[in-house]
Amino acid sequence: MSFLSVCVTACSSAKCRSGIETWAFLAEVCLMTTYQLVAIAVAVGVTLLFCGLPVMIAFGRRHPDRRTIAKLSPLALLSFALWFALILWAATDRKDDSIVARYIDRIQKRNLGPWIVGGLVFIGLAGTAASLYL
Repeated sequence: MSFLSVCVTACSSAKCRSGIETWAFLAEVCLMTTYQLVAIAVAVGVTLLFCGLPVMIAFGRRHPDRRTIAKLSPLALLSFALWFALILWAATDRKDDSIVARYIDRIQKRNLGPWIVGGLVFIGLAGTAASLYL
């Protein structure tokens, strides 16, 4: 079923009384101005740049865990805290960094990685929900 047929079906309901209203509805929904298309393209570009920045940093610095950073990067759209953690992780490219290595070893030994990522995503979603509610 195409988008146009969905629009026609939706407009065939009791809300639209005549054929003129049907075509007005279709013109409003299905046609976009150049400004709207450019705004959507810019929003998608900024989102991809935001999501891909930790990956670009990790691959540019040849980080040992760059593939893991790339896998976690899409989740950063749900949590700014996770995005910030990925930026920091990508910027620290040495395994022998004592502070980072100490915490990474603890996380890997206890298999807490998924829980920490899930917690960061939950905190991001809770913060978003709280700001939308208030």
